[in-house]
Amino acid sequence: GDTWEACGWKYNAGSSAKWEVTGGGTPCNGTYYVDGTARVSSSPGSTSTPWKTTIIATGDVIVSGNPTIKADAAYTVHDTLFVAGLDVSISGTASNEYTGLIAAHEQFELTGTPTINGFIIGEDKGTTSSTVTSNKVSGNPTINYNCGLNPPLLSPLQILSWGL
Repeated sequence: GDTWEACGWKYNAGSSAKWEVTGGGTPCNGTYYVDGTARVSSSPGSTSTPWKTTIIATGDVIVSGNPTIKADAAYTVHDTLFVAGLDVSISGTASNEYTGLIAAHEQFELTGTPTINGFIIGEDKGTTSSTVTSNKVSGNPTINYNCGLNPPLLSPLQILSWGL
């Protein structure tokens, strides 16, 4: 299939079209809307200079490697990091750090030892994607929420239950 590369992203129009960040270095900061799957399988950003981005995908958002990513507050929905029309899958090691809202229309999976500064929402609205089959947290992740982020909700948030 056809390929296209720009600003650290590579598009492959093969049988399963997808956008990927796979190389070294940090892609351009900003908000990315992906029609299909967005995959980050490299290590952009660092603690001192995180990759400031928001990824909104109609398909899955799949993140592996050791990225340090902070929500792109300058150009989009404030404090929103990843929004997937299907599943969100995040795996990695201790140097990972993510700051912002992570939302999946279907399911999310968090594995390894990343640090999440924010919150994760899985609507569990179906199983169109086979990337993640149930909401799952495994490994030894750290999730910090200090009420400093702005959830993109129109009314107050009420936690009805909590459990893993």
